[in-house]
Amino acid sequence: MARHASYTCGYYDGRKKFEVFHEVGYLRTFLPLLENGYTHYITNVVLSDLLPKFKKPRVLSLSAYNIIGLPNQLE
Repeated sequence: MARHASYTCGYYDGRKKFEVFHEVGYLRTFLPLLENGYTHYITNVVLSDLLPKFKKPRVLSLSAYNIIGLPNQLE
């Protein structure tokens, strides 16, 4: 199984886009590929349900997203 993943950012990324990552336990790199100059949004469901499942990530990039706050388990 892959340890590194990248994906193309959309304007609004919801849970369905990330379902493929639910089975991954030891993903080390989670990197969005983005278009410059655009604002991107990600749902709180993705942040609170999916991201805590990643064990020992080395690179977790969410810098392209307009995020106001993080779930408690990620702080």
